[in-house]
Amino acid sequence: MGLLFSSPSDIYHIEDEKLGQGSFGKVWRAIDKRSSEFVAIKQLAKNRPGKRQVDSRHEVDMMQRVLHEHILKFIDMWEDATDIYLVLEYCDGGDFSHKLKFCPEQPTGPCEPVVAHWLYQICSAIRALHAAWIVHRDVKPGNFMLCRGVLKLADFGIAMVLPRPDAMLFQRSGTPGFMAPEQLVPPGGVGYSLPVDMWAVGIVLHMMLYGGRNPCSKQGGYCPKATKPNGWNAKTVHSMAGPRVVQSPNSTTTSANDEPVSPKLRKSDGPVSPKWRKSSKEIFGVKATWEASLEAQDLLERLLTSDQHQRATAEEARRHPWLRGRETCLSCQGDRLPL
Repeated sequence: MGLLFSSPSDIYHIEDEKLGQGSFGKVWRAIDKRSSEFVAIKQLAKNRPGKRQVDSRHEVDMMQRVLHEHILKFIDMWEDATDIYLVLEYCDGGDFSHKLKFCPEQPTGPCEPVVAHWLYQICSAIRALHAAWIVHRDVKPGNFMLCRGVLKLADFGIAMVLPRPDAMLFQRSGTPGFMAPEQLVPPGGVGYSLPVDMWAVGIVLHMMLYGGRNPCSKQGGYCPKATKPNGWNAKTVHSMAGPRVVQSPNSTTTSANDEPVSPKLRKSDGPVSPKWRKSSKEIFGVKATWEASLEAQDLLERLLTSDQHQRATAEEARRHPWLRGRETCLSCQGDRLPL
């Protein structure tokens, strides 16, 4: 660890270029004086009034547990009286959320081969984490970085190591709009585990396929009501994603969380088709001239199933027909250009 040196400046030349800033602190670009390679230095203030204290050692521990090409590499760590410095792999492409921003010249986003290639990388990162029994709990585009065109999962501040793969967590934690239905159940409910990351992957896939729109946010426009609900809860998200229909002992049709299901949503078996299918042809208020392929929609439905026990795992997603052979990016066909 970097405790052998008095400060990062002993072996790193910290440039004036700021890569990012937020409630967590600041990120600077620096040059390793030994190798002349770029690195990123994340500066975290120890005392930040009114801000949640970040357990930097916990984040470092999570990153060191899994070494993988699609997980951001931890390099070193320093600490002084006022700040903590994390030296991380430098990503020249910034965070992935910028790739999903709406562009008038490309309103529907990247073409499917590019989306499938990115999703394969995302699922590879999640598979590596889940193999180590780690649940990230904050999978979203802004937590993936682009390094020479390769996606890297970052920000492990709220990641947790499970004592066993089927262990359940109950603390509500994550980013609204990316949290799975089981994460939004009040404390003491059924709990949640590794599948919450795959729900978030489904949200990211939807955003990639449909012009950057999140189906579980006000901006996504797919809520049953015109405005975002006052509070995110299991009922709200289930109503958007389509509850799994089961038969109760008294033969009354109910949802997976034992709430009555609208007659319009009733089916004899299997998950109800998510409502994003009905809205996918309108992107940012503009009529779309294309529709996602049936294979892409099938994978999306497998990821956005409200039953966490039926949700596709990272490995299952990687083996889905739509992702076969997507380790490398195929050329894009048609007039929808890759980003």
